[in-house]
Amino acid sequence: MVTETKSRWALAALLAGTGVLYLWGLGASGWANSFYSAAVQAGSQSWKAFFFGASDAAGAITVDKTPASLWPMVLSVRLFGLSSRAILVPQALMGVGSVASSRGRLVPRGGGRPGAFRGVAVAGRDGWGVAAWAGC
Repeated sequence: MVTETKSRWALAALLAGTGVLYLWGLGASGWANSFYSAAVQAGSQSWKAFFFGASDAAGAITVDKTPASLWPMVLSVRLFGLSSRAILVPQALMGVGSVASSRGRLVPRGGGRPGAFRGVAVAGRDGWGVAAWAGC
């Protein structure tokens, strides 16, 4: 029973640390990729652009991603208004979710230690990419 409690605390610490790593200095990258930010802005103004992933409100030009990849950011912009944080925070939270998911997939097979190692590896890999991309 003590091992399960330690495992839960370790998971909480891993996810909290990942969240801090991903959210720290998030505004340093500005609008991130302006092409996708334009699509998020268009999707927040037009339901047609939202469903088709268009980078303009008229829906004439679409981005090279599936529309569903933009939906969390579009919904955030619809809720909180257009800002770089409204676009980037959902991406950071999805990154925290990917760390939790990758750790959770390994725990039933290999136990807590390999799962924790995998979670730290994914958080570090993604965090290094975020830091390098943001110019930190």
